[in-house]
Amino acid sequence: IPYFYDQSTPPTLIEYLFGEPYHIPDEYPSHQITASLILCLMCQSITTGSILWLQIAIRYYLIEEWSIGPSQFVGILSVVQIPFTIRIFYGLLIDSVPLF
Repeated sequence: IPYFYDQSTPPTLIEYLFGEPYHIPDEYPSHQITASLILCLMCQSITTGSILWLQIAIRYYLIEEWSIGPSQFVGILSVVQIPFTIRIFYGLLIDSVPLF
């Protein structure tokens, strides 16, 4: 059975703590679990959690202050999300069509 992991050397501390029994050989150093990867994942999780907290606060504000029901709230959120959805397609278009 071929292994993608180098079983001849022991795992690093980060790989041991996060469940990687063996690390990928040194030919692929960018594929190893590093402290910077874990820091990036932690920052992304904090950002996602912060956005969810803001959505909960906005939901309670709209329900209490404006007496908005669930269907109206979903309608408002869908209108707010339109620019972020268009941004993805705009980025794909810009990356695929040369300007010069």
